[in-house]
Amino acid sequence: MMKNNLKSIISDLSKKQFTNTFNPYKDICDLYDVHTANKIRLENLKLYLEYFSTLDSIDLWIGRDLGYKGGRRTGIPFTSENNINSLNSKLNLNLQIVSKEKNLSSEVSANTIWTMYEKLPKNIFFWNIFPFHPYEKDNQQSNRKYNRLEEEFGIYILTKLINSLNISRIICIGNDSFESIKKLDIPDHMIQHHVRHPSYGGVNIFKNKISEIYNLTDKAQYDLFDL
Repeated sequence: MMKNNLKSIISDLSKKQFTNTFNPYKDICDLYDVHTANKIRLENLKLYLEYFSTLDSIDLWIGRDLGYKGGRRTGIPFTSENNINSLNSKLNLNLQIVSKEKNLSSEVSANTIWTMYEKLPKNIFFWNIFPFHPYEKDNQQSNRKYNRLEEEFGIYILTKLINSLNISRIICIGNDSFESIKKLDIPDHMIQHHVRHPSYGGVNIFKNKISEIYNLTDKAQYDLFDL
């Protein structure tokens, strides 16, 4: 059974709306979603949170916000539709895909993150500073950084999550999440790592840093274009 504090987070997420923002737990995309997609994504999130509520030690991987090919479609950060079955297998869940399209969404950054995540323990919890998908005006198939009001809401939700789950350490994926998380009142020892985001030529630096953090032996070689 879900804890009351997590139920409160689910409730907050299912009701909030911002301009030029897609809330996957409230909104439906006319292009790609089945007609009950928002309810299914909300149920997926509940199952995801319930799993992590049972763990004694969690590594929180925190990104910026949901992308239009990734979390917007699935409701799970760093996870495209083509990653859902792998997530189900890894955590023994039954998350549903909500697309009415035959071709599942596939986000390059999410796939890069998954190449590492599949080698790692089950206690890694994906989240973002802003839990929705912000997009450029009149173009929902685009990404933009969250604004101040969106960041404030994200920090409010993230604070509740940290207080509700047994977070042992936080790994920031990208500069934006690293800068925003400094605004939270959390112990310094929890923010242990700042990892370059894999986008814009950062793939090998991302992989090498994650390999270092988790003591993996198959570290990639740095690409000169990443430096």
